[in-house]
Amino acid sequence: MTASPITTAYLDLAPAIRARTEEIAGNNRPVTWPEVLLLVGTAILHERFTPEEIAALSPSPAPTETEREAME
Repeated sequence: MTASPITTAYLDLAPAIRARTEEIAGNNRPVTWPEVLLLVGTAILHERFTPEEIAALSPSPAPTETEREAME
């Protein structure tokens, strides 16, 4: 059986990268289009920005109920 170009490209990645990828990806299952878009967008984000820049871009989490009550 001949491997597809995608499989070959994946197998050409360093073993440590493949292992981490498999940890993150989990079980083989169909994915939805929004999941694919999120994966690609996340990869692009991490190519272009440092973790510190990403944190600065991220919106602040919503205040907890206790924090909302303290603001009133």
